[in-house]
Amino acid sequence: MDVERTMQFILDQQASQQARHETEMAAIRQTMAEVVQTLSETTKVQLDQARVLVRVEEGQGHLTSAHQATEQALKELAAAQQVTERKLQTFIDTLGRGTNGH
Repeated sequence: MDVERTMQFILDQQASQQARHETEMAAIRQTMAEVVQTLSETTKVQLDQARVLVRVEEGQGHLTSAHQATEQALKELAAAQQVTERKLQTFIDTLGRGTNGH
């Protein structure tokens, strides 16, 4: 058995494995960089969505206040309309009786 050739064969195998491992590590690093980039972009999008949601919720608070004010104004308007209708009906009734007995 030729020891030198055996040793060279082993060294060549190790060099080949080393090269393959380095290639695999480079691919893993590239994939990790892409994952980190994707996570960064996703996180940015999620933060933007959270900011929009906060603004929407703040807007809903303002809308709720406006809605309550509108409801109150409508109630007041309805009450005023009832008073107006009563007065109008009284006026109409007064016109129907006539002052000269007819």
